[in-house]
Amino acid sequence: MKLSEKLKIATQNAHKEIEKSHYFKRLLSTDLTVEEYVHILCLWKSFLTPIEASWQKHAESNLIFSTINQRGKTYRLKLDIDNLGKFYHLTNSSGAGKKLLANDFDVQNPLSLISSLYVIEGSTMGAMHIVKQLMKFDFCLENTTHFYTHYAEATVAMWQACKMELDHWGDENPNLHDQVCDGAVHCFQSLGNHFNG
Repeated sequence: MKLSEKLKIATQNAHKEIEKSHYFKRLLSTDLTVEEYVHILCLWKSFLTPIEASWQKHAESNLIFSTINQRGKTYRLKLDIDNLGKFYHLTNSSGAGKKLLANDFDVQNPLSLISSLYVIEGSTMGAMHIVKQLMKFDFCLENTTHFYTHYAEATVAMWQACKMELDHWGDENPNLHDQVCDGAVHCFQSLGNHFNG
């Protein structure tokens, strides 16, 4: 079985738990406020920042996939947060939702980074559904949804490319599949804790 399939099976329950988290449910609610939206974006930014920094570190040393530099999202989050703060005169929008990544997720471990790549890139597929709900709100305009529309029409192709790289790596490292799957579960759990805070 390919690594991407093993990851899908291993993370099914953890994925379902994410959908029960407080802020995920608020994101899909019909009465989401602009302040809540900014807070959710800030939570994403604080979660992704240390992960993406380590992605970059390992990309430079050729320890992780070649397309990793195309997959950063924190700069898009900053754009959305800054624009919302400017358009809606929100005070302290840049500092909303500050929170550290859960301590049990080791971003210095290349195996954990491979696990996180599966979790974070997989979330872009769900973002296509989320953005449809977000566009019902006046504050979710072209300049405030950069994060959720990251790959736009290329979303499916980028996800397929990610899975191909995962599977290629997995074919070369079959003895490490279980560790990567465990790391993906931990990443989902850390993200769920983050969004329940």
